[in-house]
Amino acid sequence: MDINEAIDRWMSGELTVKELYMATGLRSTKSIYDEVLNDRFERDAENSTWGYGDDAAEERALLEAMAWHRWSDWLAEEPGYLDNCIRMLKEEQARRLGLKAKIAARH
Repeated sequence: MDINEAIDRWMSGELTVKELYMATGLRSTKSIYDEVLNDRFERDAENSTWGYGDDAAEERALLEAMAWHRWSDWLAEEPGYLDNCIRMLKEEQARRLGLKAKIAARH
């Protein structure tokens, strides 16, 4: 039984304090509190961690918004060209940063 389940059972009256200590393997209320707090911090950290997929989705949404802002009249008539507009925006960003020239210089 994990610590959260043990605490839930203790709060509902199914376990005594001594049984709670036995179930968790901890010997004081402070150590139980520290363990629960640590568990909460770990869960919060897992929930707030962004992966590369999340970054890519956020960048895609931003580029879509930029494309619609710049070419809204044209995209209203031809929405199938949104991917091409996003590609043009990426090319423009790379050109502005000079990435294409740097990459070409390496080869």
